[in-house]
Amino acid sequence: MRKSSVVIAVSLIVALVVAVGVLAAACGSSSTSSSAASGAATTGTIKVGHIVNLTGPEAAVGAIQSKCLTEAFKQMGPINGRTVEIITEDAQGQAAPAVDAARKLVESDHVVAIFGPTEIGQKVAVANYLKSAGIPEIIYNPSPPEVLQGNKWIVGSGGTTLQQPSCMGDYIYGKVGYRTINTLTEDNSGGRAFTDPLTQIFTKLGGKVLKQAWVPESVGSFAPYLTTLPHADALLAWEPGGAGITLWTEWLNLGISKTMPMDAIFHGGFTDAFIPMSLPKNVATAMVGALAAQAYSPENPSPENKAFIDAITPVLGYPPSDDGASGPWQAALVFQSGVKATNGDTSPDKLLAGILGSTTVGPEGTETFAPGVQAATKSVYIEKVAFVPAAGYAPDHYTYTTIDSTSYKNVSPKGFTPK
Repeated sequence: MRKSSVVIAVSLIVALVVAVGVLAAACGSSSTSSSAASGAATTGTIKVGHIVNLTGPEAAVGAIQSKCLTEAFKQMGPINGRTVEIITEDAQGQAAPAVDAARKLVESDHVVAIFGPTEIGQKVAVANYLKSAGIPEIIYNPSPPEVLQGNKWIVGSGGTTLQQPSCMGDYIYGKVGYRTINTLTEDNSGGRAFTDPLTQIFTKLGGKVLKQAWVPESVGSFAPYLTTLPHADALLAWEPGGAGITLWTEWLNLGISKTMPMDAIFHGGFTDAFIPMSLPKNVATAMVGALAAQAYSPENPSPENKAFIDAITPVLGYPPSDDGASGPWQAALVFQSGVKATNGDTSPDKLLAGILGSTTVGPEGTETFAPGVQAATKSVYIEKVAFVPAAGYAPDHYTYTTIDSTSYKNVSPKGFTPK
């Protein structure tokens, strides 16, 4: 989630085509788009779309998400006797290709739902189009509440950007004992959507934010920002993908690590396993112990998580450690719950109601939607980066060790409120 919010307007011609499709659906037609696949939409293959970044700055994350959603439906098998077919489209790290992919999936492929995309600008663009098309959009990573509001077709399986950072703000003040922090993240809507909930809780409890470094997306070096930070108990940061690799490297090489530990405002693409795996050994070693909050615990002993780990480890080549992998899997189970609730009817309104009215138990735990709320209530786990030596078929790798699994159960989409 890196780009600033971009709303892609649907052209008049496309809007007219979609309107005709929706009208035909109301009359029981089985033509035009998937929103017209109403009436007795209970037989045949269930087509779903997946819009994900397979190229661009977050391609590494997108590849993991694509593999996990595909494997989830493979392990799931037919739902109410109907086989699921995933049609994957590349969002290319931009909003315009993402909404073009949505149009193709709806108007040419006739999907009944779309999973993704994951960046804020892409979400806004695709949601705007799907609102007119009348197709459920299942988003499996956290979204700003404003993306979800005013559009009944969005299902926030990944929750909101308020949940994990608000828990982190409470934890670093109440459990770790930080009293002063600096923050560093991208100067865009994504960076602010994650940073603000953390700093609001931290300062509400009595902590002080000494300096906030808002960094342009295209920055080549973080040295001008790191070297001007005042001393604080910790630096809370989020820079995903390649930018995160640069930040961790410079944090160590500039000697900042000796005086100021760095923890995650948001874990996604910043402290997840593929980052230390991509770093020189000395930098990765310095990352070990960094704190992060997320919606998945690799140490969850539940049978649902064990099944997830057993299935996805051979696909990824290492055990899953974060909700970049579990999020798509959990979302697939949410979709399955919705289809089962309708007895296999995937007509848009019934499918949406089935999803939002269901309770799903998966690798991330129990997921529910409160009446009238489209973002999921989710548990949040506080974790730290850990190194795991090679054992059996698994090579040396990095993961998360859960250090608090009980304090933040069933967090509201509005975020955690300290008592």
